[in-house]
Amino acid sequence: FLKARNKSFKLSSLPYIAPEILKNESFDKISDIYSIGILIWEIFSRSKIYPEYTHSKNLKIHILNLGRPDLSKLDSNTPDELIELMKKCWLKPSDRPTVQEIRRVIIELINY
Repeated sequence: FLKARNKSFKLSSLPYIAPEILKNESFDKISDIYSIGILIWEIFSRSKIYPEYTHSKNLKIHILNLGRPDLSKLDSNTPDELIELMKKCWLKPSDRPTVQEIRRVIIELINY
């Protein structure tokens, strides 16, 4: 596992960084799953994530306090399965879906 030590993150990339990285804890590829959940939110809300935060310190505190994107901003046609997938992406690392699970859900939605 890698450790993020004394890293400073730009405000533009901060919303996509998993909390465990911000806490300088061990991380691996499952940390990227958090970012996938954020990207799915941006696509289906048609919005940039966290526009209300203009200072990285405040955004970092929000993320570390388990603040997550506002699901009420999602398009009303967003499939429930995708909303559940998104929420799972933001769980603690051991509870996040794998890339294969994400792929399966997306393929099922495409083929629906």
